[in-house]
Amino acid sequence: MAGFLVPFAAGGIAKALEIRNEYDETAGNLVDAASAKYNAQFEKNQKAIELQNANFAAVEAAFGTVVAEVAAKEGLLQGVDTALIKGRVEDELGKAYIASLKSLKFGKKGDELPDGTILQEDETLKSKLKLQTVFSEDYETARKNLKTNRDWAANNLNKGAVKHLTDLYLAGDKELPPDTGIEKAQSFLFGDRVTEGTGVGFEQAVAQKIGDEITVQPKAVVRSDLKTSIADEIGYQESVIAGTINDVNKSIANVLGLSNNQGFEITGSGDFIFQKRFDPNANAIRSAAEAIADTHMYTTADGKPDTLAIVEAAHEHVQKTIINPSINNWENVTFGDTDVFDKSRSLITSNLSKSFIKELTDNISDFDIAKNVDFEVKPITKAKGTRGKGIKDLPEKGKPTGDILVSDEISMYLVNKINTKIHTRANKILYVDYIPNNVYVRSVNQQGQEVKVALKDFISQALGLKQF
Repeated sequence: MAGFLVPFAAGGIAKALEIRNEYDETAGNLVDAASAKYNAQFEKNQKAIELQNANFAAVEAAFGTVVAEVAAKEGLLQGVDTALIKGRVEDELGKAYIASLKSLKFGKKGDELPDGTILQEDETLKSKLKLQTVFSEDYETARKNLKTNRDWAANNLNKGAVKHLTDLYLAGDKELPPDTGIEKAQSFLFGDRVTEGTGVGFEQAVAQKIGDEITVQPKAVVRSDLKTSIADEIGYQESVIAGTINDVNKSIANVLGLSNNQGFEITGSGDFIFQKRFDPNANAIRSAAEAIADTHMYTTADGKPDTLAIVEAAHEHVQKTIINPSINNWENVTFGDTDVFDKSRSLITSNLSKSFIKELTDNISDFDIAKNVDFEVKPITKAKGTRGKGIKDLPEKGKPTGDILVSDEISMYLVNKINTKIHTRANKILYVDYIPNNVYVRSVNQQGQEVKVALKDFISQALGLKQF
């Protein structure tokens, strides 16, 4: 700034005006630079604040208010596109922790919750989570702080600021008259005296006033401390694993009744490779085992995870919630395989079950089910030994193929049902795997010809499922 400070010398009005103009330009440059810098910051702050608000709403919709509040306090809502925020929260907090948080209930004494529970005491968000503030309060504070800063900038980074700065430059080492108002400005912006560092002092003063970026996240919150306090409140324990990969696979083979080279193989490095028909079962059980291990219900005497007990519970859960509901859609389901350890699973049904037909009737206005029949075609003759000219061959006796044809309405109903009620890819694949192989849906190929497509293949394609 030293180059901007021309020593003041008396030399007439013209010289004084020349010097003042020089100072006015310098002061104006300082004010313009500060204005541009902080206006850009304000816009950035505004977008960051509104992004966090949008992210809070998205997390609240996906996981509930409690999870959204914790995510906000842990700073997880910052700097992430709203489309990606759900995944980030799941990755950072973990599914087990999220489930524990979702179990908490909040409201005032006497409130009736959606599940019919009447609260017997006040369970406010702040007290339950030991939070000083909630997101709505932090959000409003951030917005008010930003408005305050914008207002200060509008009132101080203008032509008036240029005049004050010029007067301060020109004051030199002289005492300022008390009645000019400059003294007040000088004291506020730069301290008691004006030096050659006036420009630097101006930037420092503005920075001190509006330099900090505005965020919704309170700076006082420490992630580890927050998680500890909440974990104590809800009795949460850190995730545990069901066991080593090979221990889990060994237990899966056990509950499925498999043995080496009959359902799975063990590689030279000791890894389990399940045969194709058992892959869907193994993957679904493995996924369920992870969640069951987190309950801490199945442990050994020394407190370690009981892998076999966990896998047995997972197998029972998968059988009850995925396999049985899939099989129960059909009547007289039998395995078409002659060898239960064959590489592929083949199920045969005689029809849709009565319960599934009722379910379809309650949810679909119109649908068709047909038994597929192959017809024996026999030529019609005009006279003995001669074929009738111009008379088409007509089908005679029909021979049932054992295949069942279902309409598009049924196939799409199943697609939507699986997509809505089954949440993991592994479980969706397993559900589809237990659809009988002799159930088909009519479709049209690329040549415009009507063809039959196996229902399980049609649904797999519609859901984007593919086994690797």
